[in-house]
Amino acid sequence: MTRDKAQRAQSTFKAFLASSPALARDILKWDIDQEDRRADVNCMMTDGSCLDFQLVGWLEAGQMRESLRRDSAEKDIVGRLLKHYPQPLPHLQPAVVEPKPDARSPSADHLARIVKEFGDLIAEASEEWPRHPEWNSPQGYLCRDLRKWPSLDSYLSEVHFNVYGPDPAWIMFPLHGGAYAPARSLKVLYEAVGKKAAHYGPPNATIPLDLIVH
Repeated sequence: MTRDKAQRAQSTFKAFLASSPALARDILKWDIDQEDRRADVNCMMTDGSCLDFQLVGWLEAGQMRESLRRDSAEKDIVGRLLKHYPQPLPHLQPAVVEPKPDARSPSADHLARIVKEFGDLIAEASEEWPRHPEWNSPQGYLCRDLRKWPSLDSYLSEVHFNVYGPDPAWIMFPLHGGAYAPARSLKVLYEAVGKKAAHYGPPNATIPLDLIVH
């Protein structure tokens, strides 16, 4: 077992024991299986028996990459917009800018054009706002046609000016979330368990083996 994997296994099992005090009291001692022979953690119980644990992370690498990519794009785009436009123009409600699914951090040149075009967009919205009293409703003003601003159109799918927007920042990406997909989640779990089974093989018949999913 690599040093990094051993450290992660140790931290994970400590957290597990902290959440399971009854089991922790029954464990006389435990250690990480440095040779990675049959489990991640080997335990000696107070009654003299042994108990092994395998640890598996229930997190899809693709989801992690997507989240990191989104966070980076949000930091670059929203951070620069707030730097140039720290306060909304007259009449404007807070703005939630929706990134496109494949949006990445823009280059410096693209970011400069995004800032310029966003300024044009909010100037137009501020001017038009008094002519549209319905924009002061809870639905606000949803701008989905960004073709007039090609750089915005490349990175954003919509800009929503809404009274229920963020505070104190008036520009933000929407909160993380989305529909729960149980089939996708179970597929990730099955794959993770399958990798463990392929690595360690059949469990030892004389030593119970438990799986901790984290």
